[in-house]
Amino acid sequence: MSDPDQNRIVTVNGDGEPTQMEVYLELDVDERAYGLLIPLDFPIHLVETSQENGADVLEPVDEATVQKLRGELNSAIRDWGLKSESRPDGLFLVGEPDDEFLEDCDFIGVRTDDGEEEEYAVLVQLETGDNTYLVITPTTPELVPVEFTSTDSARHLEDSELGDLEETFHAALRAVEDAE
Repeated sequence: MSDPDQNRIVTVNGDGEPTQMEVYLELDVDERAYGLLIPLDFPIHLVETSQENGADVLEPVDEATVQKLRGELNSAIRDWGLKSESRPDGLFLVGEPDDEFLEDCDFIGVRTDDGEEEEYAVLVQLETGDNTYLVITPTTPELVPVEFTSTDSARHLEDSELGDLEETFHAALRAVEDAE
């Protein structure tokens, strides 16, 4: 198992464009190298806010609304050295923000479809007169399981491969958490 602080960047080939990601964890299983990677770009969600029975409700917006608000979004994040980018797997912030990027953000709990609550940073609030939108990003990055195909490239795992390795990944993550 490798050190999670190594900051090694690899290119992941798969559906669509190759994507660069940072290696979080690397492990060898049956003489093959696998890893958990963190995307370099921030996945973001554009949600509309409303009130329902006195509670705040966040609703994802459709692609037409995203496109309509892209100019305003890009203006709002330009000072951070970022821009938004639409990809087949969602909307992302691209660029290299400074270390204080998330420090001034508000944080909210968002209940997911599976009933779990995840913490999100509110990056930007966009007002359009009648509607209020939030641009949010998860504070815990998604870990992407891969098999390394060379020292600087990897491929996404198939569902069957992931099923076979899931417990191994969980054990490796527990070991990293216990070491911290």
